[in-house]
Amino acid sequence: MSIELEKLFEGNIEQLADSLDEAVQAALSDYRKLQASGNKGHLSHVYISFLLSGVLCELPLLRIDLFDENDKSDITECCAYWDVPCVSSALYSDVDAMKKNRVQDYEIEQAWFDDSGSYSQCFERFLPQIIERCEAVKELNCQWHFGQYLGVTTVVREREIDEVL
Repeated sequence: MSIELEKLFEGNIEQLADSLDEAVQAALSDYRKLQASGNKGHLSHVYISFLLSGVLCELPLLRIDLFDENDKSDITECCAYWDVPCVSSALYSDVDAMKKNRVQDYEIEQAWFDDSGSYSQCFERFLPQIIERCEAVKELNCQWHFGQYLGVTTVVREREIDEVL
C-alpha cells in the first residue's frame, strides 16, 4: 500500500462516508420494502465487497449487500453499488499516457489488477473510520463485513448490542 494512496484515502474520508451513506440508504430503501412484504427479517449484516470486475470494467469498485438473520443463506437479494470516484479515479489516471506509449490493453488491465490489492487494503484499513462517519450507521445495529465479492470477509464493525433471539 503506497503512502500516496493512503493520503488519498485520508483526504477523502468525509466524501467516502457521504457516498457510503447514499449507497446504504439506497439499499435500505429496497430492504425496507422487502421487510414490509415479509420477505426480510431484522437487518443483521452489511457486506461491503470489493469488486475486481469493477476495477477491470471501470465500474463501481464496491457492492453493498444487506442480509437478515439468515445471513448469506438469505436468498432475497438486496444490494447497491458504492461508486467512489474520489479515490478510484487515481487507478485510471495513467491510461492515456500508457496508450500513447503503445501499452497494450491487457497490460493496462494487468496494472489495474495489480493495483487493486492496494485499494482493497486501503478500504479495509479505512472502513471503520468511514463507517463511523456514515449517517445510516446511527440507525443500524448490525455487523459490517468487508472482503472480496463472494470471498472471505473480515468483520470491520461489530454490532453494538447483541439482541436476545
